[in-house]
Amino acid sequence: MKTFSSVWFTGLFLLLSIPWKSNAQIENLQFEYLSAQQGLPKTSIYSILQDREGFMWFGTDEGLYKYDGQKATVYQADPADPAHTLRSNHIRAIHEDQQGRIWVATDGGGLHQVNKWTGEVIAYPIGQDQGQEWNNVSCTSGIVEDAEGSLWVGSSLGISQFDPATQKYRLYSSPNGESVNGLMKDEHGVLWATNETGICRFDPLMGKFILFPLSALSALSFYVDKEGNSWIGTWGEGLYRMETRKPGQFTSYNPKGQIKKIILAIYETDGLWLATSDGLQHLDVNTGHVTTYQSDPSQPGSLSSSIIRSVYKDHTGNLWVGTSNGVNKVSMRTKPFYTQQIIPTPSSFHRPENEISAVLEDHTGTLWLSSAAKGLYRLDTQTQQFTHVVVNPDDKRTSLLYQHWPLVEDQQGRLWVGTDMEKGLYRLDRTTDKFIRYPCEFFVRMLDVDASGKLWIGGFVNEMASFDPATEQFTYYKASEKDSTSLIPGKINNLMVNRAGEVWVATTSGMSRFIPKTGKFTRYQPNPETPKGHLNDHYVNDIYEDQEGMIWIGTLQGGLNRFDPHTNTFTYFTTLHGLPSNNIQSIIEDEKSNLWIGTSQGLSRFNSKTHTFRNFNVNDGLPGNIFYGSGSVFSRNGKLFFGNMDGLVTFYPDSIKENAMAPPVYITGFKVLERSLPVPDSSFELAYDENFLSFDFVALNYDASEKNQYAYMLERVDKDWVYSDTRRFASYPDLAPGEYIFRVKATIGDGTWNEEGASLQLTILPPWWRTWWAYGLYGIIGIC
Repeated sequence: MKTFSSVWFTGLFLLLSIPWKSNAQIENLQFEYLSAQQGLPKTSIYSILQDREGFMWFGTDEGLYKYDGQKATVYQADPADPAHTLRSNHIRAIHEDQQGRIWVATDGGGLHQVNKWTGEVIAYPIGQDQGQEWNNVSCTSGIVEDAEGSLWVGSSLGISQFDPATQKYRLYSSPNGESVNGLMKDEHGVLWATNETGICRFDPLMGKFILFPLSALSALSFYVDKEGNSWIGTWGEGLYRMETRKPGQFTSYNPKGQIKKIILAIYETDGLWLATSDGLQHLDVNTGHVTTYQSDPSQPGSLSSSIIRSVYKDHTGNLWVGTSNGVNKVSMRTKPFYTQQIIPTPSSFHRPENEISAVLEDHTGTLWLSSAAKGLYRLDTQTQQFTHVVVNPDDKRTSLLYQHWPLVEDQQGRLWVGTDMEKGLYRLDRTTDKFIRYPCEFFVRMLDVDASGKLWIGGFVNEMASFDPATEQFTYYKASEKDSTSLIPGKINNLMVNRAGEVWVATTSGMSRFIPKTGKFTRYQPNPETPKGHLNDHYVNDIYEDQEGMIWIGTLQGGLNRFDPHTNTFTYFTTLHGLPSNNIQSIIEDEKSNLWIGTSQGLSRFNSKTHTFRNFNVNDGLPGNIFYGSGSVFSRNGKLFFGNMDGLVTFYPDSIKENAMAPPVYITGFKVLERSLPVPDSSFELAYDENFLSFDFVALNYDASEKNQYAYMLERVDKDWVYSDTRRFASYPDLAPGEYIFRVKATIGDGTWNEEGASLQLTILPPWWRTWWAYGLYGIIGIC
């Protein structure tokens, strides 16, 4: 299990500084629904807690759920074993005390302590002679701990004080015998409770309540914010505010008339969150601005239900929302990737209009985009308005589906555009804002410009050309099967001019390198007989030259290839080295010499010095995981642009911060001979025939748990770490007697490993006939 230092490691991970969203960003939250697939129920979620190790706990009408980001463990009542299980499945409140123990209060079963590792439950019900209703807890904020470690629990008859050390109760009846609907401790340690009549302040010296009647209907929820203001949610009359220094002076709070009438719970983090019977509301107390989120089956990313029971923010910036239909989660952290779409579309939908096949920011700051379905667009970066641009007024086609529209700006600031559906090269005349056409023999699919201002053009299949703007003349180059010094035959996917003036051409049958001075091409193709040192895939999508003159090649199935012009050799990197996909569409370099790689499974940053990858996908804020190739990447002034199947992705690489450390790791399951056992707190012993073991483990990362990668080792068996990718279990059959240590570590996919991880010591005892005393007996018998 975790050592003491591991707990501190966990605390450091969870207490990282998190940049939160502004109010403008709060307007457009997209919620993720967690239910049966994660083992969570589709029922009311009354209470939510994250413990000090990082596990999430949910109180429901179907029991207590513990969630690790991958799966949930449920604790429920068992009439056959009432001494070790819950007395009621109706969980209303969850609390972790100063010693890290989990306490839950139930409606009908009273207070329980739950062992967070073994799942063992100890019930502490109030005796029948005191009245069963003391065990009926209906408020979700029903457990409060004081400075001395006593627990205060709100119930149907009042509040009870429980001393865990003596396991004894003291009971305090509420005014008028009414049920306690909310219970909270303010910054001075004063207990406050709500009931149907109003607000009660508890006087511990007198052991009595002081009631401050509220004229509104039943007070359901109560919260004291960081400014010392008390907020009361009612049944039918909305929200009220009261200064704790002036108890009894209530003010109805609904400055813009948008706050709902029934408020079931109140939570503070970056403003107030109101759990209502008709949606989740965010209230900016300073401005009175209210944002409402509701369930809408036609709107992906909306809540799973408009009946909100609970709200909770975890230590890494996720907001958890408990509804009458399960758990919803949304990340509140500001994400570094900015997406622009021609037609704004919810993340769960795809529109061909938003497929960006080319992008360029010209010297005036105007952004030019090629939509694969709608043609060329101009974006005013000041107003963020898109304008459709007609390149050729004589083009009468009604559909422009799946064109490339390559873009390039030369040294004189002239914008050049090509189209792969019309045989022509176009230049923008900025004085008339119209395009001038230069007829070409083939479709213009790829464009680049060399240092002299000459344009290089890639056609569709087996054809390349250069264009001299001074003479307005084309020079054509054709592929030939018979001439090995000609352009390599195949469909042309990309074209790039390096700093030496060489033209590199990516095709479906390999790669060509053209030297204009000699007029000759050199071909690069895979060699099945001697694959090492050669290109590893014939289908080349993209080519890029880095600052050191290395040529990087993106392939369809072979991952990332690097060509060293000095040695004429290739090396390659694939998913085995950390890439999210071997299908690489686009490559570009940032100012720190990192390569940014667009793939079919997300975006990847590659450190060419350490040969490590850090991968990003939709969970990190990307609009989609599929990136376009060739001209869909661009950089200017440290900013990178990537064309994506669902929009244009823009970001500054420096805005992407490194993770301070990898997430904490825990061993969550242990089996002996396929029999599940509680995970031991320390080392343990097994018999010689209990030698078939398996371990389950998890890294607590709720942002993108599917990106977690693991490595494990059983000392004395494994010579080195076994890297299991995303697999979260390990099995060892037929182990010999001896002492073992099982270790596991994890990373979130950025190369930073939690080296401390988790460990478990165990000993498999030898059979009696192989013990020291047995061998001694054998010796005595032999001597005799």
